[in-house]
Amino acid sequence: MTCPTPAAPACNTWRIILLHRSAWLAVGLIVLHQAIIASSTYFLTRVITRFQAGGEYGPWLYLYLASMTIPYLPGCLSLYVMQRWINQAHGAVVQFFIECLRDRTEVFRNAALKERIGAALSSNALPVLRDHITFVHDLISFTLNSVLSMLVIGLLLPSALMIGYISSLMLCTAIVLATRHLVSRASARYEGDYIRYASVLARAWENLTLGNRHNERLWQQQRRDAATDFYGCADRLQATRQIGNIVLAAASLLPTVYLILYVTQWGHADASVVAAIIVSLTRVFLVLNSLSALVYKALDFSSVHSRLQVLLDAARSIPREGENGLNLGGVVQINGQAVAGIEEATRIISAAHNGRLTITGANGSGKSTILLALKDRFKERSFLLPTQHHQLIWKADLSALSSGERTRASIAELLQLDDVNLILLDEWDANLDGPNREALDELLDQCCLDRTIVEVRH
Repeated sequence: MTCPTPAAPACNTWRIILLHRSAWLAVGLIVLHQAIIASSTYFLTRVITRFQAGGEYGPWLYLYLASMTIPYLPGCLSLYVMQRWINQAHGAVVQFFIECLRDRTEVFRNAALKERIGAALSSNALPVLRDHITFVHDLISFTLNSVLSMLVIGLLLPSALMIGYISSLMLCTAIVLATRHLVSRASARYEGDYIRYASVLARAWENLTLGNRHNERLWQQQRRDAATDFYGCADRLQATRQIGNIVLAAASLLPTVYLILYVTQWGHADASVVAAIIVSLTRVFLVLNSLSALVYKALDFSSVHSRLQVLLDAARSIPREGENGLNLGGVVQINGQAVAGIEEATRIISAAHNGRLTITGANGSGKSTILLALKDRFKERSFLLPTQHHQLIWKADLSALSSGERTRASIAELLQLDDVNLILLDEWDANLDGPNREALDELLDQCCLDRTIVEVRH
């Protein structure tokens, strides 16, 4: 799966969910599970009929017992396969984000986008996918349970009950179609408010542990505002869902209740039919409750699917190449020579086959921007070490080192890369003490004999 491009403006969400072998295996197991369960009603009715007629009912009893015990096997197996399904879908989402982010140097310093992508990948992706796939799994199960069970009952009981079921289904479908956009919008607002609230909470450490009351007060105010929005949105979404649930329950039960009374109480059926209906009442209402749950899940689908869309929209929000260009914000110098723009800076540095080139200039003038432009141009032949590089992965374990020691170890490792002939260092000496700075400075002087080192320094 690739990131959206002008030729492919959006990712097909359903490809992430369904294009996995585990997905279709899980669906097959659900079909088997529900088919066996639905057959139990037919077998039980045959047992009762044969017993009342004094006939041989043993084979039907064995089939009924089998239909009540065997479903646990495909049912449990489908849940195991569903976990494999979740794993594969999560891997597809991670790969989707990787494709969207790879080599996108022009968005490297976009703090808001970084925060959004980080939250989506590290915190939200797995639970959102797990909820979505579990929901789809249950929705398929409820659908098959309702349809297959009602077909069996329709073969055994008066057709009026099937008419009641179809009437209930039509009413529930109309309700879902009338309210799905309302639920979808409320769910999208909920997910957006949750992401904003989570981003505020993620900044708790620095704003609380340092003891700076000014920062703490501002953070607390942001937290309260975000919490008010999020909790209020959650309450409204839940109220909307439950009101819909009550309406759906009434729509699914009342038509059949009326028809049962019509057939059994008002003289429209003989005694044997009434007896068959009474024997099957529990199953009928289980099916109707299943219908209510099914249609409620269909109503809730807009909510669940909106969460997944919001998750993937984080990747889709990354500007396409060329939409977020790099520009200088002032005058910079390369080895003391003033340059007017990125193209001139790139031309000067490209002409150098070795040596050290130092970029200087005022804050905000575009020094780091030149490094990003160079990285974008030279790709794999270059290596960019940003000022904040503690999240980069290295061969050596640098977690126990100080900031200065980590910088020195990182530069030492990247200097050993044979396929890199352009090293881009953004304020590499910012966290180094005197001895470390001098030692690393000497190492850079030695390494620039056969490669070009471009460094940003104040």
